[in-house]
Amino acid sequence: MVYTGENFGIPDGMTVDADGYVWSARWDGSSLVRYSPDGGQVNRIWFPARKVSSVVFGGEDYTDMYVTTAGGEDKIGEGPGAGCLYRLKVGVKGKAEYLSRVGL
Repeated sequence: MVYTGENFGIPDGMTVDADGYVWSARWDGSSLVRYSPDGGQVNRIWFPARKVSSVVFGGEDYTDMYVTTAGGEDKIGEGPGAGCLYRLKVGVKGKAEYLSRVGL
């Protein structure tokens, strides 16, 4: 397993904001981390759930951030916020996700 830092979880879902900063959800790390384009940690947002699984910007102007957590069937072990969807206003804008034209 690859951990980043002192037991702060494994990188899971991620997205990039309009300023080129990477947001990384931390599985078993109870947090969402923002990294600058040069790789330095800028911010960490903590959640009442161990498994933070995904992050995406949305809303009309991409100023809403949506974060999901997993493990809702075991709130005692995974935290009271396990299995929840969070909407945050973090003061930065996202951008539209790239849509592929790959056909199956």
